[in-house]
Amino acid sequence: MKTDNPNAHGALVELLDAAISYREVLSEDRRDAQLLYDNNVEKWLPAVEGRSKVVSDDVCSTIGKVLPSLTRTILGNEIVAEFGGQQESDVEGAEQATDYINLVLLDECRARKAIFSAMHDACKMRNGVLHVCADEKIEVKGSDHTKLSENALAAILEEEGVELLEHSEEQGEEEVVIGETESGPLKQSIPVTLHNIKIKRVIRKAIPKMIALPMEEYLIHPDATNSHEDAVLVGREYLLKRSDLVAMMPDEAERISMLSAATYDLTQEGEKQQRRKQVDMNQMPSASELQHIQVFDLYVRLDMDGDGIAELRHIMLCGGKGKENVFENEYADFVPYYDMVIEELPHQWEGVSITDHVGDVMIAKTALLRGAQDNLYKVNDPQPVVNIDHVKNPDALLQGEIGRPVFVQGGDNVNNVISWVVTPYIADKALQGIGYWDKQIVERSGIDDSSAGLPPDALQNVTAKASAMLEQKGIAKTEMMVRTVAECLKPAFAGLLRLTIQHTDKPRMIRLRDKFVEVDPRSWNAEMDVNINTGLGAGTRERDMMVMQMIMGVQEKLVALYGPDSPILKPDNIYNAVEKSVQAAGIQSVGKFFTKPDPAEVKAAQEAAAQQKPIEIQQIEAKAMADKMLREMEIPLEKELKQMDVQASAEKERAQGQAAVEEKIAIAQIDNQAKQDELALKKYEIDTKAQIEREKMAVAERTAEAQRAQEVDKEKAKSFGESLTKIDKLSKDTEKENRAERITMAEKRVVRDASGEIVGIKPVLENA
Repeated sequence: MKTDNPNAHGALVELLDAAISYREVLSEDRRDAQLLYDNNVEKWLPAVEGRSKVVSDDVCSTIGKVLPSLTRTILGNEIVAEFGGQQESDVEGAEQATDYINLVLLDECRARKAIFSAMHDACKMRNGVLHVCADEKIEVKGSDHTKLSENALAAILEEEGVELLEHSEEQGEEEVVIGETESGPLKQSIPVTLHNIKIKRVIRKAIPKMIALPMEEYLIHPDATNSHEDAVLVGREYLLKRSDLVAMMPDEAERISMLSAATYDLTQEGEKQQRRKQVDMNQMPSASELQHIQVFDLYVRLDMDGDGIAELRHIMLCGGKGKENVFENEYADFVPYYDMVIEELPHQWEGVSITDHVGDVMIAKTALLRGAQDNLYKVNDPQPVVNIDHVKNPDALLQGEIGRPVFVQGGDNVNNVISWVVTPYIADKALQGIGYWDKQIVERSGIDDSSAGLPPDALQNVTAKASAMLEQKGIAKTEMMVRTVAECLKPAFAGLLRLTIQHTDKPRMIRLRDKFVEVDPRSWNAEMDVNINTGLGAGTRERDMMVMQMIMGVQEKLVALYGPDSPILKPDNIYNAVEKSVQAAGIQSVGKFFTKPDPAEVKAAQEAAAQQKPIEIQQIEAKAMADKMLREMEIPLEKELKQMDVQASAEKERAQGQAAVEEKIAIAQIDNQAKQDELALKKYEIDTKAQIEREKMAVAERTAEAQRAQEVDKEKAKSFGESLTKIDKLSKDTEKENRAERITMAEKRVVRDASGEIVGIKPVLENA
């Protein structure tokens, strides 16, 4: 621990020891309160064997009456806390902070449960404590992924904090779209490489949280009169697993591994054991990483730097109180511990609980109730007095079996043998005393059946006026408790806002009122005002709805009187009334039925409305315009008729002239068409005759050509016949002439001239 003040650590330990001793003093009262809440009065009224052990559960039942109203009033609204800007530039940020913290963060950090637990502790044992903190830790998780594509593998490995442990590949197929058909996309399977991996994720988180501290962990210096605001030391002593401590401070892992495990604290753990009703909580795990380490998380006002001025410091001690156990020592800007009370006492941080009001009454009622029960037992089961010498079967009396006969000696009067000790009935007196103490509970605590939200007029024989008076009396104390709790919650929500701003590292896209918006808390003002919604819910639901109907009725009259631009009624006022009315009916999601007015749209509508004149003026102007138009349209009837006649005559002449012109044009068009048709017919006749003549000439030419060809063929045939005759004659003559020369004709060959005409036959000799 770096410090210029050598006595700083000694002063720290002194303050810490004083706070621990003070906690031990208060622990006795808290344990008594827990006993009474659990209907355990053995410390004050030990049970006697054979006597009644009944207990009047006044502490638990009284808390049960008021706690639902507190919960509904504080946590029943969709918007628990509203943030307001301190300057005009904070308006948008305040609206975002209100929506983000109420609609998103309260659920994420389970703040509603923490607030309920703190209210419960305050009702039971004077104070509840809320702690807002940043849950800074490291989570290590492993996972297997199979058959990943290349893109999926790359996406996983690109995530922050992912470490690849194992990797293998296999072949597979993937369908890809290669075209479109009428029935749908055309797909084709292609071979791909698939990846199987094992990875480790190291996730670092810093999430704002709100938790309710068990009172045995809370530390505050006894000199404090106004809780954390003036206490020189406020903090928490708790046990944390060694592994969780390493996750919070990974850089100090080696030092943390050397810390000694925590030992059993009879005072602190005894209170915890009583609350949780466990017999033995001194079972420490043997694994080193699961062993519990004692941790002191302290906010101290001390002079650490030696300048003579005490500054606010955040100091964390782990495993002990020595200098070597200091793991954090830094400046702090606020104390994140906030106590809650339902009834304040002046000049001290402790409050007054319902147990303080009802505890001794519960013990007195229990004593009376047990006496009444014992009296009833004796009256219903009287003690017999028996002359045992005159009873034949005394075991029938001793065992007390119902219906079993008792035999007496013959001749003895049974009244002389058996008599009964008569116990006077005095239970009614005890019940009267119990009724007195019931009134004392109401007088002391101010809580009755109506405080639980029960309508008083549901009781019999109660007039409406008396019912209303009972209701107001029953919720008066509850309303005071609500206001007190709301004041305690203001600094807690202010601290939650600070942590949200400090531990946000990037903008976040969230869904607010059915719209996705980007929220960046880093731009908000950490000093914004906080207001807790407590307008409704202290009484019955019917009362809340009646109140809102009355408010909306007044708003309607104001709109009718001043119009939509009333200086005392804006669109946001009307929407808020509608929102509260819906919430009073038990429906939290107002956005499903009504939309919050957009300032830009409201301004545009107001400007458009401002440009419009009042309806009375618009009606007068419209009537004047109509009269003017009528006056301008008043033309003398004669003038109008003459003008109509002139127009009719002109129209008639124009029509007649137009008709004559159109007739001439039509006749000319008909004549022209007839001439064109006649010329076309003549042209057709000439073309037809010319075509016929051309066809006749072509036929004649083809006929003459055929005749010439036929004559040529006849001449050729005649010439060929003559040639054959000549050839035959020559052949005969040649055979005769050459027979002497012994010429053997083996083959004859036709001889033709240059034009192709046969001129003779040439013999082919054998010896040639």
